Order: sequence, then structure tokens, then C-alpha cells
Amino acid sequence: MGHLWRSEPMQLVQLFVQIEAAHDTVDELGNLGLIQFRDLNPDVNAFQRNFVNEVKRCDEMERKLRFFEAQVQAEPSVRRLLTNVSIDAGPSSSSMTSSYASGAGGAGGQSLDELEGRLEELEKELQQMNVNQTMLNRNNNELLELRHVLTKDAVFFQEAYGGAGDARPNEGSDAPLLAGAAVDPTIGRGVKLGFITGVIARDKVPAFERVLWRATRGNLFMRQALVEEKLRDPSSGLEVEKNVFIIFYQGDRLFQKIKKICE
Repeated sequence: MGHLWRSEPMQLVQLFVQIEAAHDTVDELGNLGLIQFRDLNPDVNAFQRNFVNEVKRCDEMERKLRFFEAQVQAEPSVRRLLTNVSIDAGPSSSSMTSSYASGAGGAGGQSLDELEGRLEELEKELQQMNVNQTMLNRNNNELLELRHVLTKDAVFFQEAYGGAGDARPNEGSDAPLLAGAAVDPTIGRGVKLGFITGVIARDKVPAFERVLWRATRGNLFMRQALVEEKLRDPSSGLEVEKNVFIIFYQGDRLFQKIKKICE
């Protein structure tokens, strides 16, 4: 059993190859899988070696491939699709790589340029798709928040008027609450209430309330309601629990303070 762990008989060979044929020669020797290269200059810096530009190009292409792999791993549907395709049939990745590297007529350098251009094109397309997807997710999230804001605010105002069944649409806003009561024309003059409404993360509500209370010295009325579904944060991609709030205030100075805090 000892011979199984031993190397095959090896022979040290030194090759002198022209620079123009170096790429094709090393490529053919590497495809054979029967040769091991020795570094004759182990103390030389990597940036001082020959073909450093080609090595940088290969590193850049490797970075793009890692970027593609990360994007595929981030999408479960695409990952399952690629897994099913690899299980079904098709040439192996090694055979496809070797056939592409050989190129037409053995033009390995030309194949490397084509591969580099193709990877760069795919990277730009994927980055543009990511930007578009982020914008769509942000717009969708804003529309969902707006829908919840309109729904919850409608409930707030209905509760303020005692419910939809108790509302009296035929009466004006200055009608008395009790039947037969007289209306004082001086009451309510000069009092103008405004409101600000929006959506906030549920874990930030206590701090938000404290800051508002200290900034306005309690001169506000705030109500909030829970949003049943989780909303996806466009920046982090995580689902976050949020609340809808509405703040009633009086005066432009309070409006500026509350708006600044909300922003």
C-alpha cells in the first residue's frame, strides 16, 4: 500500500519559450495536467514579475465572478434553477472552460480578451439591474406605507367624529355638538390645527415620543396604530415592523420643529 502514496517518477525540465508563444504553451501544458511548475524567483515581489498585467486582469475577472456568485446566492429562485440545470444535463464546467480557453485556432490571448469583455458587460448589466431593482423596491415600499397611512388616518378621523355611523354630513363644521345649543361665534376663531402623519419603525417609537415631547413641551396630540404586515427596508432588505402616527399641532413654529424631527 505504500506505493499508492508515492509520487510518479518526475524529471526536471527547463523550457525556453518565446514571449509570443508563452501563453499558448503554458495553456497547453496546464491542460495536460502532467507538469508542475517551480518558482525560480521566490524572493521577487509580485509587482515586479513578468506578465503582472495579465495577472491583474485575471484577478479582476475573478473578482467579477465572485460578484456573480454572490448575486446568485442572494436569489434563492435563481440558485434552485441553476442547481436543477446542473443536475439535468449539459457539459461540465471544466470541459466548457477548456474548450473556451483553447479558442478558434488556438488563439488563447484572444479568448482571454473576449472573456474579459463579456464579464465586464455582464457586470455592468447586473449592476444596472440592481440599481433598478432597488428603486422599484423603494417605490413599492413608499406606496405600501402611503396606503397604510391613508387607511389608518381615515380610522383616526372616524373615531374622532364618533364613527362613520354617528357622523352628520348635512351639518357644517361649526354645528353644535348638542341639539338646541347655541353657537358662540367667538369660539374657535384664530385656532388653526395642522397635522403631520407618516410611518416610523416600531422600535424607534419611544425615543420619537420623548424627543417630540421635549421639543414641543407637550403642546401636541399624537396617535399611532400598528401596521399588521412587515414592510421591507429598501436599504437593508430586512422586513421591519412599523407604526403609523399622526401628530396634531398649532402654529408654524411647532410645525417646523416636528417636521425637522420627523425628517
